[in-house]
Amino acid sequence: MRIILKKENIIKNFRYIVYNKVFKTEKTQKLKKDFIEVIKYLKKIFPNQNIHDFLFSDNIHSLATTIGEKSFPNNIKDRIDNLYNKLRGEWGKEIVEITGIKVCPYCNRNYIFNYKENNNNLKTTIELDHYFPKSKYPYLALNPYNLIPICHTCNKKKSDESFKIYPYKDNIDDYFKFKFKFVNNEMSKEDIKKYSFFDEKFIEIEIEEKTSLDEWYKEYIEGLYAEHKDIISEMLLREHIYPESFIQELYNNYGRLLFNSIDEIQGLIHCNYVEKEKINKRPLSKFLKDISEELGLI
Repeated sequence: MRIILKKENIIKNFRYIVYNKVFKTEKTQKLKKDFIEVIKYLKKIFPNQNIHDFLFSDNIHSLATTIGEKSFPNNIKDRIDNLYNKLRGEWGKEIVEITGIKVCPYCNRNYIFNYKENNNNLKTTIELDHYFPKSKYPYLALNPYNLIPICHTCNKKKSDESFKIYPYKDNIDDYFKFKFKFVNNEMSKEDIKKYSFFDEKFIEIEIEEKTSLDEWYKEYIEGLYAEHKDIISEMLLREHIYPESFIQELYNNYGRLLFNSIDEIQGLIHCNYVEKEKINKRPLSKFLKDISEELGLI
């Protein structure tokens, strides 16, 4: 599921963070000076561009395509780094509250959330990825629409790689589908069910592309999810234990009291969400949804 952003909330909250959290610190004067110098430089090299766009435009793809990659002098890059390093922690915490996201939108595998320590200071597990890399597109380094809340693992892996999936507009569910096969090609899924053959060592996980993926991303996701064959093994076992007739009986008997749909019962059995619109609520939800569809459970 893509991350839903309301532009009015983003601009309002981002400005609040900048002026009330970033500039109201012990280093206020230095940060203000950094900000002023960066703005002056942007005005100098982009005299015909609305500077407001660099900070608040949600059309960053158009800016990146029109302007392209740029190299800034070291003193300006240092000032941008100073501002970003102060901004990222505060904005990372804020974006969680604004969007309600709980899972990394790149991998759908790791939780990202805010938490409080003993002194009640709010912390976050989120890292911010520059969708258009700061090293190549420094003029977008402070734009909130270029800052994607993700997990540490994905942030380290992506680095400065290009990426087709833009979570503020795209849904990973529209780009690929998880599938699985058995190492013994002579054994069908029907045979597996018939003989209760659930050993994960005979399972392989694959990705079926709906839209062409970046090669680095496809290899990365395949590598991560290759370690989750045990989940498919458990799903096969649950399917054997909880046949469709049993699930239908549960829904018939308790549907109005406990469940809104059969999908909710499937989610309960598999301990996760299986609805497309909920895959950002819990890790591995897309994986479980896709495999459930392949097994004909939903």
